[in-house]
Amino acid sequence: MILKTKDLALCGIFAALISLSAYLAIPLPGGVPFSLQPLIAMMAGIFLGSKRGALSIAVYTLMGLVGLPVFAGGTGGFGVIFKPSFGYIIGFIVCAYVAGKVMELFLEKSPKVGFLIGPFAGLAVDYIIGIPYLYMIIKQSTGGAATWSLALTYGFYPFIALDLLKAAMVVFMGLSLIPRLKRAGILL
Repeated sequence: MILKTKDLALCGIFAALISLSAYLAIPLPGGVPFSLQPLIAMMAGIFLGSKRGALSIAVYTLMGLVGLPVFAGGTGGFGVIFKPSFGYIIGFIVCAYVAGKVMELFLEKSPKVGFLIGPFAGLAVDYIIGIPYLYMIIKQSTGGAATWSLALTYGFYPFIALDLLKAAMVVFMGLSLIPRLKRAGILL
């Protein structure tokens, strides 16, 4: 993938947006905060496409892993991989890729279907990665006294309704903004 200056700028914008959204996090029991990060990850995929969307979120993740305070609560550093929420951060990369890929697959024949399915598919992948990671960290920290029910209580039930609303917002934004941004020459 050859990136042009505009591609790099757009990836940087989404890396900055997801970093800023981490500061709007609300801590919850279980170590997974409520934030707008899933919204930004889905938007990155829909607005930038699979590869550039995933790249923008990967840049954000690398910024945090090298120590920049871009994760929820102003944290950063390699030790974050041992936190219950890190699986969702990994999931954001795949979320952006899947959301963008689904949108790209339907772009030729039925773009509205791609915009409709993409964000929800990306969100599902984030949960598929985040919940088992959360379970693994809880199990490790409690000496094996973790259950899948507990992982769902901390990492799924408190979030799913609002995350589905976020996905619906991405559908609406994609359908209404992307054609305008393409006509303006901002998006490819």
